[in-house]
Amino acid sequence: MVERVAGSAEAKLLAAQGIRSLYSFLNTEDVFEILSISCSALNDIKGLVCLKADDDTYIVKLGCRASIQYLYQLLKQKHEEILKVNRMKFKQNQQSQSQISVKTITILSKIHRKMTRHYLLSNNHQQRQQQQQQKTFELNLLLSGSAMKTEMSIYKYLNIYICIKYYNLDCTNELNHHDSIINMLNEWIQKNCHAMNISNSKLIENQDFQLAIVSNGSSSEASICCSCGVEVQLTRVRYNFSLSNFYKHIRLENCIMMKKKKITPNGADEPNSLDEYELTDDTTSQAVSINELTQCSTSSITIGHSVGTVKSLKRTHNIEQVAKKKRIRL
Repeated sequence: MVERVAGSAEAKLLAAQGIRSLYSFLNTEDVFEILSISCSALNDIKGLVCLKADDDTYIVKLGCRASIQYLYQLLKQKHEEILKVNRMKFKQNQQSQSQISVKTITILSKIHRKMTRHYLLSNNHQQRQQQQQQKTFELNLLLSGSAMKTEMSIYKYLNIYICIKYYNLDCTNELNHHDSIINMLNEWIQKNCHAMNISNSKLIENQDFQLAIVSNGSSSEASICCSCGVEVQLTRVRYNFSLSNFYKHIRLENCIMMKKKKITPNGADEPNSLDEYELTDDTTSQAVSINELTQCSTSSITIGHSVGTVKSLKRTHNIEQVAKKKRIRL
């Protein structure tokens, strides 16, 4: 560019002095001052830029000096224009950021007052939780508006901060603790159903277990009550609940709910112990009947069980013999 604007001799003069950038050129007071030095490396440049007098002194050509001055003015003017544009962009960015921050604070303050008023008016925990979820959903709708797409990251961060700070809501409140716990439990059952030898690949709420989530001060507590009667408290890991305690419970052999779900052989329904047969026999064979008097005017007692019948007949025979002896004596 220097050769095109000023000339090749001027370009060689700048290159010999190591002037290769705009800032170094603008900060050099006089580029021709170096020609006053006696140096063999500058003789060729002196012959192009200067006139040699009879007393062996060199005078800079006025045209070369004017070319350098023109180049200096041109580059300085361009540099000032670039600086002016950069300053304007910087001011515009600052103004836009200030407008975004003011707009953000205004909107969030309104939402904060509205949510606080509804929060204080509700005493019932279930109603309060529903209202919090509804207000969080409304806030997300506001944040997803087309006029605020460029401010989404700021709004999202402040939304989470307000929920945690003032309303005792977790970051996972949008995901819903209840649904996340149910999904985690069913996924675990589906993966381990074959290893546990159970038929169903998922547990049914309010039939196999009951889930309770209660807000307690600044945090939430969750517990699962198994249908066998055992209640398991879930531990908290950051913003989620861990189901490891409930997994340990359903792995135990004394969980009646899991026993019912285990796959059994086809013949397992038939009685397989002597106690079951004895129970059936005792209920059907304990009928006692009193017969009419026999020809010898004796009574016999019949019991359904074979061993009892033999013993009763022996007692009847002994009674008959004693009665005969008494009659003979009389």
